[in-house]
Amino acid sequence: MKQNLEVGILRSGRRFILPLDYQVHTTALIGIRGSGKTIAATDIAEEMCEAGLLWVCIDPVGVWWGLRCNPDGTPGGYPVVIIGGQHADIPLEKAEGSKMADAILEQNVSCVIDMSTESKNTVRKYVTDFCDRLMELNPSGTRHIFLEEAPELVPQRPMGEQKRSLAAVDRLGRLGRNKGYGLTLISQRFATINKDILTQCENLIALRCIGKHDRDAAADWIAEVVHETESKKKADTFVESLTELENGQAWFWSPQWLKEFIQVQFRRRKTFHPGETRSVGQASKQVQLSDVQEFVARFARTLSRSAPLRQLRDTRPSEMESFHPDVSELERLRTDNSDLRQKPLAWRGIAAPDVYAGH
Repeated sequence: MKQNLEVGILRSGRRFILPLDYQVHTTALIGIRGSGKTIAATDIAEEMCEAGLLWVCIDPVGVWWGLRCNPDGTPGGYPVVIIGGQHADIPLEKAEGSKMADAILEQNVSCVIDMSTESKNTVRKYVTDFCDRLMELNPSGTRHIFLEEAPELVPQRPMGEQKRSLAAVDRLGRLGRNKGYGLTLISQRFATINKDILTQCENLIALRCIGKHDRDAAADWIAEVVHETESKKKADTFVESLTELENGQAWFWSPQWLKEFIQVQFRRRKTFHPGETRSVGQASKQVQLSDVQEFVARFARTLSRSAPLRQLRDTRPSEMESFHPDVSELERLRTDNSDLRQKPLAWRGIAAPDVYAGH
């Protein structure tokens, strides 16, 4: 297993490495369309897979399923379960966000919840129920939550169902670390994401941003989060350079946790990136996802019995005296989970990628 998350290189040529502890920290990852923000996020998710760290992505964009393919579209990648979307292992139950949270924590699985075919209202309600349920549970391990298109869930000016999704994500961001949850909010713009949520993020990964309102919002983050005089002197350099960053190039600013202010070039994905095929005059690649049916079957069984599991978790200790789990079944699940953690390195079977220089 990897001992760190290596996602790119620095201007000095050194490797850009994040500690494994990134899994339980909060980050805002922001850049305009085509600047490479989703690739930066999936780079981190790939590294987490190789390090045996668990994560979940709420993906209303429909591009994270590519983690189950090699870059050329052949079967490979990582043993990630895909729920919903055109490449689903398991269909999405629109009204079962809380049930999905139960199943994910029970099975210890990294997964993509693909909501690219769902309405905005469906996404907001699902995420609200999912995040609320995560905070009700007491997981035995740690997990990171990636939220694509975050402004749809935590907008600057919430209306209707957005108020509920804002409250749920806000609670997850503020208090989730106490339960072992980390959070990465992914957005095209600084200005459209709720300021209170943004300033709670410990880290910032900022790719190319052009609009003045977005650069002003970036300056607001600095004013709220960065307190050292020396760091504030870097603010002008940071804000002025946002319009000139190349694809995949970003500032990483961690004023309290890692105390770093560095420019990084994110690497190419080690897996298939659907967005790279969506160009005029270029035929789409034929892709085939790797087989994870054995694990999907176990996950589906967990979903089907998640209601009793919720009841069991809520049972008081005095009421559990007669509960005797099947020890052989528990040992089998432990062995299966241990084997699964070893699969990503064996499945990938591809050369280390070059530095990212595309979409």
